Amino acid sequence: MFKASASNTGNEKRRRFKKPSLKTVLAISAAVSILPVLALCFSYFGIILTYSGSVPIGFYKRVSNPAHIQRGDYLSFCLPNHIAAMGLERGYIHRGGCSNGSEVLIKQVIAVPGNRITLTHQTLVVSSPSSRTVYFAPRAITDKQHFPVHRFIKTGEYRANGYWVYGTGSPRFSWDSRYYGGIQRAAIRHRFVPFWLF
Repeated sequence: MFKASASNTGNEKRRRFKKPSLKTVLAISAAVSILPVLALCFSYFGIILTYSGSVPIGFYKRVSNPAHIQRGDYLSFCLPNHIAAMGLERGYIHRGGCSNGSEVLIKQVIAVPGNRITLTHQTLVVSSPSSRTVYFAPRAITDKQHFPVHRFIKTGEYRANGYWVYGTGSPRFSWDSRYYGGIQRAAIRHRFVPFWLF
């Protein structure tokens, strides 16, 4: 409502862009440098740090018995060879510890075997006898390199014969089951639960 005087405006600018103190810089540096140390210590207890964007950033604890997998669980898994090869070639995934040379991925389970899937160009609908959930899942036409995104499955209705995964951390950009369908049980490494999220 009131116009500030020129001198007041100058003071406000100086206050707004004040150089951070040495104490603040040291505190931020300490916080950033302690994360790798925490990650190393936590890994001994089966706790991993993930910041890929596919799931909320933070620490996840490995569950000792991954036999019973349900919707909402977080899984680490390896992609089939032909899908992993495409992902590596296009830069969708990195090299890592899977037998085909690709990285181990972690994403959230949104459908289990027996669920009904309806896949469109904008959504992924999961139906079971007791629920129906609609996920925002636009399928990209081109990738960051302007190549057409290869889809290993078409739009339509499916009966899940594997575990369908979804990138809850970045639903618009995640390379997940909307492009390659379900993950088979043999490809699953571990089940995780959130331990400490940022």
